[in-house]
Amino acid sequence: MLDTNRLKDAERIIRIFLIMLLSMSGVYKFMIGFDHFVNWYEPKFTPNAYQLPMWSIKMYLYTHPVIELVLATGLIFSRTRNITLYAYFSMIIVLMLGHFAIDEFHEVNGLFDYMFGGLLIFILPHHPTLWWRESPE
Repeated sequence: MLDTNRLKDAERIIRIFLIMLLSMSGVYKFMIGFDHFVNWYEPKFTPNAYQLPMWSIKMYLYTHPVIELVLATGLIFSRTRNITLYAYFSMIIVLMLGHFAIDEFHEVNGLFDYMFGGLLIFILPHHPTLWWRESPE
């Protein structure tokens, strides 16, 4: 049987990776500018499969970097860990639907890895805080 502290350490490593990934992705989109990010994806959604109005797609594209940074911040604190993971799963599902709509099926397959990482964080036991390790039991 695996030691509980090792499982907690594994959860910590995956959570720190996800925090860094979401932070870098959100900050990158801020650095290149919202307009560049939106202008890159907007033409791809012009004939969208879900018949969504373009204003709703643009609204999501403009808020996506902020959502990533909010999720990264929520994963830092153990108190908000679970609710943030539910929000993270929701964001991944929205991204999957969006990539389906623009026929980027390879991107959908790649998102399953990130979904699995979030699931591991959710099911593994965790230390009371992200930064300090519990003493062995």
